[in-house]
Amino acid sequence: AAKKGFSERWMHIVNLPMHQRREEIRKLADEALSRMPDHCFGEIALLRAMTQNKTTRQCLHAMPHRAMYMLAYWSSLWNKAVSRRIKLYGAHKLVEGDLVSVLPLHHDVYGIADGIMNVSHVTKKDIQMKRYNVRDLVLP
Repeated sequence: AAKKGFSERWMHIVNLPMHQRREEIRKLADEALSRMPDHCFGEIALLRAMTQNKTTRQCLHAMPHRAMYMLAYWSSLWNKAVSRRIKLYGAHKLVEGDLVSVLPLHHDVYGIADGIMNVSHVTKKDIQMKRYNVRDLVLP
């Protein structure tokens, strides 16, 4: 039988009696932690606390709050830059100078190899040859 995904397993855990949940949550968090990319430090801190059977409050306090505030600010800047790019060029086409992800031979689901994303500038020739599409765009 196929192994259940995280969401199906989580729904199973939620429906367990309260006294059985903690160990199942710890197991699921431990598995998720083993699969988490290194750059997801907030999620890693939360999952580590969950594997140590800490309370919900303790798990939330384990997250690096200062770093989370900085990430929220960066997200705000990113959203403003994306909004401006869409306003200037639209959301459905690449323009010369855009940065796009160029996948290496060995990469993870984020297009990252050895912790570094490979990118390239879009040229007029790339646009004419339709070498990339807007889903490859990594910077506005």
